[in-house]
Amino acid sequence: MIVWLASYPRSGNTLLRTLMQHCFDIKTYSIYDDTNNIGTNASLMSIVGHVNHNLDKHEFHAMASASKTIYFVKTHDLPIDDEKTIYIVRDGRSSVVSYYHYIKQFSRGTTVTVEDIIVGDCEFGSWSDHFEGWNPMKRPNTLLLRYEDLAQAPGKALKLISDFTGYPVVSERPPSFAELKAINPNFFRSGGDAGNIGELKGQDLGLFWLLHGRLMTDLGYANAGPGDLEFASLGTVIRRRLVGARRVDNERERKKLAEEKKTRWWRLGRKLRTGQG
Repeated sequence: MIVWLASYPRSGNTLLRTLMQHCFDIKTYSIYDDTNNIGTNASLMSIVGHVNHNLDKHEFHAMASASKTIYFVKTHDLPIDDEKTIYIVRDGRSSVVSYYHYIKQFSRGTTVTVEDIIVGDCEFGSWSDHFEGWNPMKRPNTLLLRYEDLAQAPGKALKLISDFTGYPVVSERPPSFAELKAINPNFFRSGGDAGNIGELKGQDLGLFWLLHGRLMTDLGYANAGPGDLEFASLGTVIRRRLVGARRVDNERERKKLAEEKKTRWWRLGRKLRTGQG
């Protein structure tokens, strides 16, 4: 069987896996096998507790689901079954900026902007859509944890994990962020939220609040968005993306546009695009 360790990218999944290793003596897997980062670094594998499975992700899912052994498995995908899940959420401003830097660092040849991440024009979609896809506050057999609690007050988080999984805490001394960063400074870039949040400015900040403000407020991360100047520039952003989309003439891009029209930014930006805002 599987216990999913699910999150939007750069939201604390690796930190959770590290706690599982050092505080519960539990090895964990990744549905992707992490063959381009953690799975290629022996020291990083050891401190995170990562185990390679050397299978295609669909093969691994089939094998682990059918097994009587419990597999704790990292994923950034949307749910594909009803298995037990620990879902980690992080302040969306910090997640999107950190994800932007991660893609720049590790996805060679991929051109991406912070705006792309905010609207979900990236591999795992948008921060809000990912959270709502998992629906961790209502999904059965799901424990919702915050990155901040894992990083700043792990004692409480460890008890919640222990109660949820049935595994006892064997140690309350996980490695520090400085230790993790010393092993791989590119992967463990900052560890805190303040720097990431500080990078989100201008129309990117306005766009973020347009698309994700409700969830940010619901989760208690903040209750006020940017000022009028940031929002005033969003009409230009929305119209530019719309004009660019109208120029496409191949089937693949038309399908992509059709999917884009279903996204949160398209719906909430309707007034701006039509001049009604």
